[in-house]
Amino acid sequence: MKKPGGVLSLLLALAFILPACTGRPPGAEVQTPTGGAPVAEPGSTAAPEATPASRVEPVSPTEPLSPTDPLSPTEPLSPSEPLSPTEPASPPEPLSPTEPMSPARPEPAEPTARASQAPGAGVRGVYADIKVTPEQAYDLFKGLYPTAQVKQLELDLQDHAYYAYEVEGYEGNTEYEVKIDALDARILKQEQGRHDGSGGEVLRADLARIPELITAALQDAGAGFSVKDWEAAVKRGRVVFQVELLGQGGREIEYQFDLQTGDLLQKDV
Repeated sequence: MKKPGGVLSLLLALAFILPACTGRPPGAEVQTPTGGAPVAEPGSTAAPEATPASRVEPVSPTEPLSPTDPLSPTEPLSPSEPLSPTEPASPPEPLSPTEPMSPARPEPAEPTARASQAPGAGVRGVYADIKVTPEQAYDLFKGLYPTAQVKQLELDLQDHAYYAYEVEGYEGNTEYEVKIDALDARILKQEQGRHDGSGGEVLRADLARIPELITAALQDAGAGFSVKDWEAAVKRGRVVFQVELLGQGGREIEYQFDLQTGDLLQKDV
């Protein structure tokens, strides 16, 4: 039988060897297998008991989110109904053709004076502005009354402001008178009356001599005279051309020529 001292020595030796093998220092607490309070190894100095920390409840795992329901595909919009094309505007009804207007004849009214002039003042300048010839005035009258005979054609200074032709003719018992603007050939007046029964006719060919006779009268009168008026008319069976000149201070000289021969018949001062 062994001695008790040998057993005690063996136990002490194991107390020093076991911690070295387990890696724990002597006196460290040893957990009981059942999870009870730690027990100090034999021969170790017990450390003061530490208050165990409160256990944190494990967080329950978050329930997985249910997958989001897939969005139902958007229903395609129904295609817009095509707009009905705008009905083309109906073309405007064609206007009924205007009936051709008959050539308008001016009202028998006196035109506005182009320049207010005293007798003899600037008359020559106004006369020089005349655009309508005696032959043209003759033709205008015949255009209105083709079968009438011209018995008188006169150029007159109207109100000392503008010149106008007055043409007289007749057919049977009817006499016609037409007034024509000497600058633009406008017909200013038309009149009809009873013919006095006198005969004779001024021919268009006779009128070609008028410029020549006017020049002869102006040369005879001298400087300072201008044409005031003139007329070609049938008198006592012949065609007489009578021209009146106007000078400074209102002086007048009148000449009468045979329109067909050019002879001077009379001069009145």
